[in-house]
Amino acid sequence: MIDSTEQNDDGPYPYYDEVDKIYIETESSLQEIKGWAEFKEKWSDYLSNHIKENKIKQSLEWFLVIWFDHELKEETKLFKDKPPEEPDNENITADKVEEYKKKFDMYILALKEWNKKLIEVAPKALETMKLGNIFNITIQDGNHSDKEYTGDDPAKFMNMAFSYKAEKNWDSAIKYLKKSFVAFEKSPLEYPYDFSIQDFIRLPLYMHQGGYIEEAWETFNNFLKGNFPIKVPNSNGLEKDHLKTWECRDIYDKMRVSSVREKKYQDALRYRCLELFYGCAQMFFSYKIDGYSSEKKALKENSEKLTIIERLKTNLKKAKLENEGDRIADLIVEAISFLPDYEKGQEKILKGI
Repeated sequence: MIDSTEQNDDGPYPYYDEVDKIYIETESSLQEIKGWAEFKEKWSDYLSNHIKENKIKQSLEWFLVIWFDHELKEETKLFKDKPPEEPDNENITADKVEEYKKKFDMYILALKEWNKKLIEVAPKALETMKLGNIFNITIQDGNHSDKEYTGDDPAKFMNMAFSYKAEKNWDSAIKYLKKSFVAFEKSPLEYPYDFSIQDFIRLPLYMHQGGYIEEAWETFNNFLKGNFPIKVPNSNGLEKDHLKTWECRDIYDKMRVSSVREKKYQDALRYRCLELFYGCAQMFFSYKIDGYSSEKKALKENSEKLTIIERLKTNLKKAKLENEGDRIADLIVEAISFLPDYEKGQEKILKGI
């Protein structure tokens, strides 16, 4: 028993041949279930790269089953059982070997039972989960109609970027983020309906967190000028103003986050002021386009001096400018009064802070 389950010290996870075989058998059973092929297609590239980069000895099948359990718990409530934990094999003295063998045998039985339960819930789970088939995806364009498209699904690459972000593997996160942009540009998907500034803004954020500070700030400033990773369609009139103010709000918000990370608190305060201003500008144009009273009410509430002061508190404190709260809030209120001329409002804020 000990020989067949000998731990490999080269990888980040303890390796047992007997355990890996259980997962290989499970994956083989899952192949018979509708939806598994799509799940496997969606995640195989990412997991294979992860195995290679981290020198993991376990098979791809092992990782696919583990990841399926992770996604299953993230997206559904169908399976709450946790996989059994392997017995501790460190510091086993001669008199403890037999005890360890018994514990390991019990662990193997429990693991087989857990895999069996996972297979049982898989059919219903795979019907529910977002599989994101990358070859034939149905997308909704800006006119709210469905289209069939054969090609790479941007969401696949975006999900890979998210996964690498969770691991703080910033180079790989950036790589797959850029792949998602290329896939989006080739698809019939439309900006800002299917992709938006919130997708693009991840690029300078990941750059910043990955230590590419200068490149991150250059990208932020390019975005403010409307220079995005891919070409986006032009809009006109109120739609253009609404989109521009939305973009500026989100960009300045993430510039604030990055400034805080660098402990440049006065810069962070400036970007927070611009974020609040452009948030109000975006509400202004939403009301002009849709005419909803709720949007007018939201604009009024967010434009009030006391509300602005409250939202500036943290940034004022970090910048050691608490005594400037009234003056800065008055500045933002005045800038809002210039709407629809948001460029004049921005200039007012930049000159006053």
